[in-house]
Amino acid sequence: MSLWDAVFGIIFLLVVGFLSGRILGVRRGAVRSLVAGVLGSLIGVTVAGVVVEHARTARAIADLDIADFGFALLATMVMSIVLEVLLRPRRDRKRLSTRARLRAAVTVGGRLWEVSRIARRHGLAGRRVVSRNTAATPETALRVRLFLEDCGGIFVKFGQIASTRSDLLSAPMVAELAELQSSVRPIPVDDVLEQIHRTLDAPVAQTFARFDREPLAAASIGQTHTAVLPDGRPVVVKVRRPDVEVGLARDAAVLRWATRVVSRRSAAARTLGLERLAQELVQSVESELDFVHEAANGRALRAVPAPDGVSVPAVVTELTSEAVLVLERVDGRPLSDTAAVDATPVARPVLADRLFQSFLTQMLQAGVFHADPHPGNILIDRAGTLWFIDFGAVGILDPITLEAVHLMGAGIGTGEPALVARALRSLAGPAGESLDLQAVTVELSQLLSEQLHGGGFDPGACSASSS
Repeated sequence: MSLWDAVFGIIFLLVVGFLSGRILGVRRGAVRSLVAGVLGSLIGVTVAGVVVEHARTARAIADLDIADFGFALLATMVMSIVLEVLLRPRRDRKRLSTRARLRAAVTVGGRLWEVSRIARRHGLAGRRVVSRNTAATPETALRVRLFLEDCGGIFVKFGQIASTRSDLLSAPMVAELAELQSSVRPIPVDDVLEQIHRTLDAPVAQTFARFDREPLAAASIGQTHTAVLPDGRPVVVKVRRPDVEVGLARDAAVLRWATRVVSRRSAAARTLGLERLAQELVQSVESELDFVHEAANGRALRAVPAPDGVSVPAVVTELTSEAVLVLERVDGRPLSDTAAVDATPVARPVLADRLFQSFLTQMLQAGVFHADPHPGNILIDRAGTLWFIDFGAVGILDPITLEAVHLMGAGIGTGEPALVARALRSLAGPAGESLDLQAVTVELSQLLSEQLHGGGFDPGACSASSS
């Protein structure tokens, strides 16, 4: 191989790596582009040689034809996502094991192909949603919901969380995403028992007086069973799915890639902040993998003073680990069950007032609040007691933010724009030092006057005024 052949070969590898990154929307340096190009080209050239049925073992890389280039580019795209899974820096509390990251990298290519195939089946592949009006049609909303349901896993969670963002999404899209149901196959009970035995280092029969083999519920991260402790206390046992880290890392890489591609092609996706929403979802789901973290959230929420008729189940700390969570069992129904609500002896206005007072206490006094309070995460028992469950997402307000929220509430309640302006400057962090407090106060004064004298606050009017 001559010097010029070598130079051309390096340029070829860099071009393949760069183009694959541009197509996928992955930003990386020259070294990672070169690595992806080398691995992808080796795989691509080999596959091309098999497909076109002639060997190229004696040919220099400078003589690669169009078929080689095409297969090399496709293989490099897959390798790019694999490298992102393996090398992407992580900010979560617990770093995934090397074994889980390697297994995710090995399977990401197949998952990417599966997601692409599902997108084509629902007519979403290659479609350019260039405006929010196009994305807001009932037809598109239905296509998106069916696509997310068929993909399953983290994609369903993405749609479920997105369905709460009525401030960003159209009414048809919110309505369709609200119908998303996660149909997850239950874990075989023998695997559940083995997971409990391995985690707690004790047989299930020794840990529990009774353990119900039929699952209470199956979700993408864990599965719950009812049980009874030796002292007679009824509990719920939540067991993490085996190898759930592998599926999460793989789907997270594909989801990040998909949202980058859509955001690059669609003005509507960029306006909605689709990439940021996907990243927040991935970080939220990653934090739910550690049940010790969820147990700590539950204890913190239980410590918040609550009005009569509102409670949080106790955590059985001695039986809780990273993969097993044991909670006091609540004999209740979801708050969305209207029949259960009407069957309680407590009137609806009283229930609503208790729930509202509980949220105010959590957010404005304790600074610790349930961050995923959809109706399925609030149960009501026969006595009318409201129970917060599922502590995977619990928000914490630091003292500075909590003080700013107090100032903002006081300013809006008393009609004092100066207090709201001070709160905004505090929330802005270092950037708040350059904020023209007097100018902001004047603008807020006009806004408060318009809204208060107009009969109350209208979020839509506030958004229109601010824009």
